[in-house]
Amino acid sequence: MIVNIFEYAANNYSAQLVNIMLGNDPDFSWNTVFDSIVSQLLPNGGTIYFPSFFSNPQGGSDYNIPYLLRRPLVINATNTPINIVGDDVGSHSVLKFVKNSDYGIQVTGTGNISIKRISIHGDGKILNDGIFVAANTKISIYDTEVHHCKKNGIRIGSHTVGWYMNTVYCYENTGTGFFIDGKNGVGIALNAFNNLGKAHIVDAGGANTFIGCHVKDSNSPGINPYYITEPDSMLVGCYYETNTSANTPILAKNSMWWGGQMTDGVLGSGTILNRNTFYNQASDAGATRQGGMRFENVSNPANIVSFTAGGSPAGSIFEFDAQEDNMVLPFPLLGGAITGLPDFLFLPDIWSKLLTTVSENTPLHAQIMDLNLSIHKLEAITPISAENQNNITALKAQIKALTAKPDYDTELQLVEDNAAIYADYLTIKRLLIV
Repeated sequence: MIVNIFEYAANNYSAQLVNIMLGNDPDFSWNTVFDSIVSQLLPNGGTIYFPSFFSNPQGGSDYNIPYLLRRPLVINATNTPINIVGDDVGSHSVLKFVKNSDYGIQVTGTGNISIKRISIHGDGKILNDGIFVAANTKISIYDTEVHHCKKNGIRIGSHTVGWYMNTVYCYENTGTGFFIDGKNGVGIALNAFNNLGKAHIVDAGGANTFIGCHVKDSNSPGINPYYITEPDSMLVGCYYETNTSANTPILAKNSMWWGGQMTDGVLGSGTILNRNTFYNQASDAGATRQGGMRFENVSNPANIVSFTAGGSPAGSIFEFDAQEDNMVLPFPLLGGAITGLPDFLFLPDIWSKLLTTVSENTPLHAQIMDLNLSIHKLEAITPISAENQNNITALKAQIKALTAKPDYDTELQLVEDNAAIYADYLTIKRLLIV
């Protein structure tokens, strides 16, 4: 059911209508009319329509007559989910206050409600937020503006999951434009400018998505356009205009910035794709970003690998860099002890392939590798028995005999000239996994 608030007031408060419109009667105001509609006509919820009215005093410019309120419009979304809808003819329907009010619109309880085509003028009389969603309400806000509030333009509370805003403006508020404490929400074409808080758009909830949002700052040096403090949020095609390079978005680790405009960069440790460049996460807000992708090993979280294309030396296509040294494996000189190699190399099938590859150019070294593996396995059994110690001694004697053969020196020279026995981790896998 949709109720026209002005028509309801004209029919039910005709004697007080002038005073209601002037906002000078503490006993009768638009709050009185709103509350009466909720209790009398919409006890189970519905929509209240605020039509716009214009006057043209003495031939001047059209003036959008505001609805003058004396306290917040309070909506209990659990018991009476009320949608508030204004006009889109000429201008939005305007809500103003004749005295100080904690909020402009305050939403409590659970349920689904929407606010559309409303303009909330704080004028310094809204002491907190223009719109405050305090509970787990499925709130949707469309084509609305909030300005000149003492705190935030719009605040989405921490228990709110699945919020939605589209084409909403918040500007010249003492706090932030949008303060999002909720999760799993979507903001499309949010516009925030000339607010005075920590940032114009703050995401303190995480797992939110912002698409095509715009921030402009002409008088607030040092205020961040976007401040994403929690992970799993994403900004897609967002941009900002500021009067100083100090006004830079800050992005938490595991949140992402895709496309859009970022002339002065993005701080923090999130991931960025911009102008055909993929930036990996920096380790902290002050770290220098590197182009490339960053991979984390689930089984070994400390083992973080960065991948870049077109790296060094010149002409290379791919470059890998790892956080831990053992991710780039120096293959030991054949004839030396087997140390620092991963266990997967010692599986019979893989080891056989590796020996076959080495044997193609250096067969003596392949034999020595196999003998060294036998020594490695015997030495791994502790304490070493007398029998095993004798076997180790015999194996080392065989190695010594192989190194004394004339062909060994020839192979060794080949190894040193061609670095045939040095291979990084990926090269080894390429040789073995076919």
